[in-house]
Amino acid sequence: MSLLPKFSLFLLFATMIAVACTGGGGSGFSSGSSPASHNVLVSFPASKETAVKTGGGYKIYVGTMANFSLGVAVKTVDLSGSSAVNGQIQATITGLTTGSYFAKIQSYSNLIDPNTSSPSVSALSDEVSFNVP
Repeated sequence: MSLLPKFSLFLLFATMIAVACTGGGGSGFSSGSSPASHNVLVSFPASKETAVKTGGGYKIYVGTMANFSLGVAVKTVDLSGSSAVNGQIQATITGLTTGSYFAKIQSYSNLIDPNTSSPSVSALSDEVSFNVP
């Protein structure tokens, strides 16, 4: 059993907002025919768990297929020691090319789970899809 009380992480990521998509432009390709790189800014409500706030953090996993396993994530953003601003966590997912993506979020603490000898983690959030133009 995790030392972190279960809380509604699906709500955290269900409210993910792609508020900015920067970089590249035009056809999505730069002059060298390489795919243009885009950045996506996401925001989600911070956990109220003390263990996440002090020494813990969040991981955002991004994949290119629905229901992807964490082992095939194309991006992982580690927000260790992230601070909330007005109750929200913000992160930038960098280096995404034009296409459809799926994302999941997980919080973790600095507490060690006695069953796994690893830091305690929450359940993964519901998966959210987003498109990069």
